[in-house]
Amino acid sequence: MFINLRQNLFALIALFTVAFSPSLYAQQNFLNGFIINSQGDTINGQIDYRNWDINPTEISFKAENNLIETYNMFQISGFKVADEYYQSAKVKIETSSHLTNQLTQKSALNLEEKQVFLQALVIGSKNLYYLKDESGKDHFYFEADGNIQLLIYKKYLEGRLLIHNRTYRGQLDSYLSTCDKLSNGIKNVAYNKKSLSQLLERYYQCTLSKPEFSKQPDKLKGHLGLIGGLALSNLRFTTSTFDAMAYTDFPQSVGVALGFSGEFFLARGLQKLSIHNELFFSHYNVSGSVTIQNTTNFSNTTYDSELGYSYIKLNNMFRYNFSLHKANLFFGVGFANGVAISETNFQSRTIQLFNSTRVLEELAIDVPRKYEQSLLFGLGIRMDRYSLEIRKERGNGMSNVRSLASKANRLFFLFGYRL
Repeated sequence: MFINLRQNLFALIALFTVAFSPSLYAQQNFLNGFIINSQGDTINGQIDYRNWDINPTEISFKAENNLIETYNMFQISGFKVADEYYQSAKVKIETSSHLTNQLTQKSALNLEEKQVFLQALVIGSKNLYYLKDESGKDHFYFEADGNIQLLIYKKYLEGRLLIHNRTYRGQLDSYLSTCDKLSNGIKNVAYNKKSLSQLLERYYQCTLSKPEFSKQPDKLKGHLGLIGGLALSNLRFTTSTFDAMAYTDFPQSVGVALGFSGEFFLARGLQKLSIHNELFFSHYNVSGSVTIQNTTNFSNTTYDSELGYSYIKLNNMFRYNFSLHKANLFFGVGFANGVAISETNFQSRTIQLFNSTRVLEELAIDVPRKYEQSLLFGLGIRMDRYSLEIRKERGNGMSNVRSLASKANRLFFLFGYRL
């Protein structure tokens, strides 16, 4: 009954979280920033910062009077928030697919003019801008004589050969011609943020000048921590032939769980999406007994079994974090890989036939598995450095016997502390 209650409680919490999940996407994240209106005036306020992966088409701006207004690339000249500067511009976009499995034999450029918000990567005597469009394709731009121009790059096929049109390297060679030292760098520069930004950085070093603005690279943020708590373990067995373990009712085991954790937030996930890893120790020990009557020879056989395993586990979970007033809620899914470092695997078989009694001692599991794999599901709350989590684990247990399947279900109540 207690097991069913716990399972229902866990399912209820999960259902409650899913039911209110729309609120996760409606959260606002207003940070200090400014917009530049169409007349060129700077207006300070706050911008709902979404840590955009694809360049935004509109933003929410909160002025000093706390009124929230929405602006698109036709209404303002640009905006800045959280070390990111965007400029409204009409530019050319190369619309051919960038996906390898969708490439065609057409080498001609498919150019389309469009008004967008360009992200500034470098601003100064030489400028570099970036656009990721709705399809996820990257575009880079430079500015010469007041005109923002596309750095041309296209992939296409010639038969089965993949061809790269790297016109952008010739454009950069001309654009950065005042520094002869960059020639080799331009020949090898890749069409991505890191490579192009580093090239511009070397240009400014070469010319002994500094840019007015330079976007700092996105950094992976993370936290180390300690975790500990209680583990409630339940073992169940099923058999395709006959095995006393499948008929033994093992009681719930209460043990401890301890470990170290490392949580790393995805660079452009607003600290909502994270990968949570743990080096984890858990233990359980259970004993059970079952008596089976043989009606053929009128004998009774009592099986007394004891199982105990200690595991070192590597837990890997994908988490979604969201704010709720002063606390942060999180839920996660993942998997665990555990190696048994200690084992108790014992069975005493007592056979009674009329007035004789015979006792045999043997292994409870003839072929034990030392490597356990599990699925993980967790829900928790964090306040400052402290966290509480309820976690469900479903593992394949310790039996490696083909005719005897084991299931290890665990419920953890974990306390965490960030270092």
